Amino acid sequence: MNHSDSGLAHGTSGSPQLSIKNQEMANKAKENEKNIWNNALKNQAYTKIQHLIGSTSGSRGKAMAVGAYDEKTGKTVAAFAGEIPKKIHPDLLKLAERVGGVGSLGVTDRNTVGVCAEFHVINDMLLSDSKLEHIRLTRPIRPRTGQFMPYCDNCRAMFLEIIERSS
Repeated sequence: MNHSDSGLAHGTSGSPQLSIKNQEMANKAKENEKNIWNNALKNQAYTKIQHLIGSTSGSRGKAMAVGAYDEKTGKTVAAFAGEIPKKIHPDLLKLAERVGGVGSLGVTDRNTVGVCAEFHVINDMLLSDSKLEHIRLTRPIRPRTGQFMPYCDNCRAMFLEIIERSS
């Protein structure tokens, strides 16, 4: 059989469509594996939120809790909203400039930039050598009720790319 016009490498036999289908199946398998990995990390991050809420005195009075995970390293963290961190990663300072900088009211009239739980977990991840493109967030949770809450306008403006990749 002459394979010169078949689309197959010299010395191979079979259908070129089979090679394409095998590659498509391999790509789908890899994507499924990535989804399973990310779902496991997201579950770990939610578990950390629940542990944080359950083990912190006065946690029910906290405004918000959120988790984050690094899809490359597997690191997971959770944090409450709170005071502006004393040490802030330079990449996060740049993102905060999108809304007026750390300490400003940003695009809101009541949420100070730097106090949100999302800001805290992303800062923790960056300070432990995660890259922004690998960080994913859980949905914010109100500790008092356990309900999922929307991201505030400041967080959406600063972290839109991360939020979209986390969905």
